Amino acid sequence: MSYELLALDLDGTLTNDEKKIPEETKKALIDLMRNGKKVALVSGRPVNKLLLCGPPASIDKILARLDEQYGDMLNLFPSEPFFGEIMPKGIDKGYSLGRLAEGLGLSADQIIACGDSGNDIPMIRYAGLGVAMANALPQVKEAADYITLSNREEGVLHVIRTFIDIE
Repeated sequence: MSYELLALDLDGTLTNDEKKIPEETKKALIDLMRNGKKVALVSGRPVNKLLLCGPPASIDKILARLDEQYGDMLNLFPSEPFFGEIMPKGIDKGYSLGRLAEGLGLSADQIIACGDSGNDIPMIRYAGLGVAMANALPQVKEAADYITLSNREEGVLHVIRTFIDIE
């Protein structure tokens, strides 16, 4: 089975440290779409999210404590070392990617998902091929099937060239 959908996180994944999409990556994405493949930009910026800010050790402690009390009702993610995200259970990138796949008539096996932050873990686990960036948080790398190059080294381009067949 071939991959038909490439789901991409934005910051730290698709964009480099200057928040730009490198030209070669941009060209490869356009080629993918011209060849009938689909590209989904998966952002973690919904309006119902609570964002915690603080030292990484404090964020980890707060998220752990919240998970003990409310883990059955909340999705809790360290999205960056200094940020923790709190969202309602079931509202995450994996759920959203599943809904998109259903609407497109695709199975999880036909999807590659790339990310670098804690909020990318559900979509990385959902996809047939879950990819962590080399610059990803350790828990994201643990959840991934494959670790690509960093966002500074055009890791998304490497994934496209390695895993997606274009006629």
